[in-house]
Amino acid sequence: MARARYDGGMADFLSMLDSQRSYLQARRALAASEGRLGTRYVMVDKAIGNAQISEGGETK
Repeated sequence: MARARYDGGMADFLSMLDSQRSYLQARRALAASEGRLGTRYVMVDKAIGNAQISEGGETK
């Protein structure tokens, strides 16, 4: 949306860059949060005994 405003001459370049920076920061924070959530899910799964067992008898 900021890019469209910039292309249409309704916003300056700095505003567009700031919008992109904010968007990328939010995406990075989301990816980090999803990674932590996955890690914690695995920890809980192992704690309650639902960890997958490999053919060698080790937990994954």
